[in-house]
Amino acid sequence: VATFDSDSHFEDKLNFKDGKHFSMGSWQVVSLNCPRAAYLARGDDELLFEYLRELMDTSVEIFKVKREWMNQIIRNHRMPFATQQPRDPITGEKGSVAVGLEGLVYTIGVVGVNEMVQFHTGKQMHESREAWKLAVRAMTEMEIYAKKLSQQHGMTIALARTPAETTAQRFAVSDLIHEEFRECAERVVKGDLSAVKKNVHKTRDLPVYYTNGTHLPPAADVTIFERAKHEHVFFPIVDGGNIFHIFMGEATPDPQGLMDFGMRLARETQIGYFTFSKDMTVCLGCSQVSGGLEDRCPNCGSEDVDHISRITGYLQAVSGWNSAKRQELKDRKRYNELA
Repeated sequence: VATFDSDSHFEDKLNFKDGKHFSMGSWQVVSLNCPRAAYLARGDDELLFEYLRELMDTSVEIFKVKREWMNQIIRNHRMPFATQQPRDPITGEKGSVAVGLEGLVYTIGVVGVNEMVQFHTGKQMHESREAWKLAVRAMTEMEIYAKKLSQQHGMTIALARTPAETTAQRFAVSDLIHEEFRECAERVVKGDLSAVKKNVHKTRDLPVYYTNGTHLPPAADVTIFERAKHEHVFFPIVDGGNIFHIFMGEATPDPQGLMDFGMRLARETQIGYFTFSKDMTVCLGCSQVSGGLEDRCPNCGSEDVDHISRITGYLQAVSGWNSAKRQELKDRKRYNELA
């Protein structure tokens, strides 16, 4: 995170003085299969944290390879666009490098924190305060260790919630087909396990997943305020990437109600980034767009429709999603009342 204290050019970048600017992003992102750490720990808290640290150590080895490779790329001038220095149109002098590569970080993401504590304690985060506290402690331990690794290896390492659009499915499927972890995963994985048993020998695109990041599971039957209460604590722990989802049940939500609720979240919680998401049905015949997930167009009756909804941080046609994300779409708890 750039601040006045950590970046001597912070104000210049803020005002684009002499072409200076912030460059945000990661050299490399590695997401961790947190439930597998719990499977190995078998209920031992300290062993759980140790396995998580080992996963982070492995991530650093990957980062080192990426750093060396990218240094070679830069030395050999094979990134001409990113390393160009545009000339000032008036003076002709070269300006700042187009992309401030020194501002890029190495990111460690987490997947399945809810399933990790579910296996470890027998309860999900919203079902037990002890389970939730374990998740908070685990993330805090990892954030502290990320800072230690940053100093030790001379690279900025960020702990974040990564989008993991396909990774949440891939980790779940990998554990379900792994002889050592299959029985463990079957106890906590989300989605349609019966479909896995029928189709596991035909495809790996199966409707099962681990919960993304530090979120409560999509189907958790809690009020929106309870969801916020559980999830907001993780925002100051991670260095970025976190998001709070509010999936709307109404086809036409009240604008003032949304505004009031958004202001309440901003004032009363530590949530720094939240979204109101509304499902939509698009008719590919008459182009009518309607609220909700409909099987046929309410305007012309055509069944040639597609759906649009949020996948992690952005809206996308559901037809392009894998089966795990489509299952998650079905599982999501939607809210009609925000007051």
